[in-house]
Amino acid sequence: MNAQVFRPSAIAAVAALWVVGVAVADEYDPPADYYGTVTGDPAVLKDQLHLIISDNYWTSRTGPGGVFQPDGSGHLVRSYDSLRQALPVVDRDPSNPDNVILAYNGASVQGAWSSGGTIWNREHRWPSSWGLGSSGPDYSDMHQLTPCNPSINSARGNMPFGTVSSSGGYGASGGYWYPGDNDRPDPDLGDDTGDCGRVLFYMAVRYDGAEGSTMDLEVRNGLPGQVGAVYYGGDLASALKWHYRDPPSTRERRRNHLIFSNTANPLYYQGNRNPFVDRPEYVWALFGDGAGDSRIYVGDVPPADGASETVVDLGRVAVAAAVPAPRPVVLRKGGADPTYFQARLAGPAVCSLGDGRHSFLPGPGERILEAGLAPDVTASAGLKTATITIDNLELTADGPGTGALDGDDRIVVQLAVCDAFVLDVDDDCDVDQDDLAAMLACLSGPSQPLAGGCSIYDLDSDGDVDQSDFGRFQPCLTGQGVVPDPGCQE
Repeated sequence: MNAQVFRPSAIAAVAALWVVGVAVADEYDPPADYYGTVTGDPAVLKDQLHLIISDNYWTSRTGPGGVFQPDGSGHLVRSYDSLRQALPVVDRDPSNPDNVILAYNGASVQGAWSSGGTIWNREHRWPSSWGLGSSGPDYSDMHQLTPCNPSINSARGNMPFGTVSSSGGYGASGGYWYPGDNDRPDPDLGDDTGDCGRVLFYMAVRYDGAEGSTMDLEVRNGLPGQVGAVYYGGDLASALKWHYRDPPSTRERRRNHLIFSNTANPLYYQGNRNPFVDRPEYVWALFGDGAGDSRIYVGDVPPADGASETVVDLGRVAVAAAVPAPRPVVLRKGGADPTYFQARLAGPAVCSLGDGRHSFLPGPGERILEAGLAPDVTASAGLKTATITIDNLELTADGPGTGALDGDDRIVVQLAVCDAFVLDVDDDCDVDQDDLAAMLACLSGPSQPLAGGCSIYDLDSDGDVDQSDFGRFQPCLTGQGVVPDPGCQE
């Protein structure tokens, strides 16, 4: 694959969702043992993943604690007819449980199956004419089937996924079908491009022709075709581009989990997962054009080993004061190849990226994250620190300090919390020009009544704020960043 099919990344918008503290698995994550047999060795990764996803997790858990021991005996196959009831479960509109979300246009429509599928019908992301036939586990595999508007389904026909353009609405594109990237107003839905790319990757790993009524499915650059017992479908360059441009959305992760889970979806679960939704970093090792040369770092110059560090100093505040706002940190990526990365949080860290997986497109790129501390760190005095570690998740490496050998990057966030004292009106642990301005605003003269809030400056307790009080205040005026003597902190 030629990296030129991608666009270099721009600075990404800061996510609205803040995540605090150590990463915790959410409800759509796989069980801890699901990928337990994956070694990370690219040479055997496809075989390992094939064995895992060609199995029903819920019947292949053995030994103490029920550890998953995949044997490739096949996932739980649902009939094609049953998908009339199954798809309304896995593609349910979370905002309207009576509806389903359709492929490509993202429309929310009645979920109950209508006679003849007039409201929606079943769309094969990998068309049956591309080596599926009309039977076998691949034909009714829910990972590649989704509800679709009947007319849009008909318009797509058997066109392979791909594009000759960079963006736009769904539809035909130079002999390919483009799933569309601007048709969904809800960011939770993502767009359909990355979803479709990950379906192609899933099908190419799940089906090798060893099971009855299946063929060996693969993905290559260009139009689909059959070579012997291998059927190639979809355009690989496009699928890779979409995978990095459109990371797995909440909706896609929820769908993946519902297809898998016998508790979240007891009637229609399939018992296997799409690994490229859970672990998008697996893609380059299997489908990329060579060892990954990405290098992620903070700072201006990429270090030779890839490991970099920066300190975000939030300054000083008094006990119980508000925590200063998070500060922006520029995360940079060098190298021609794309990659996925994860921000791992330790201590009371706050990070705008959260702890999910994020992507960099090919070529040099930047994105801004904001790093801060949790609101409760000012409950007691002391130096408060937390760490955000950026982990390049790539499995391959093109030399030291790249890809899998790219050292972790650390963002250390710190805040000094001091004991509160009276004259520090703005709670920044010193008596500076801001506090002086507040003192002068209260300076009324002898025997003048105290204005509201000025009693703290009546240092001689005579009922006013006059020159005597100013004389006591002045020795405590230390300036910005300098803590006064203990006698001034009472």
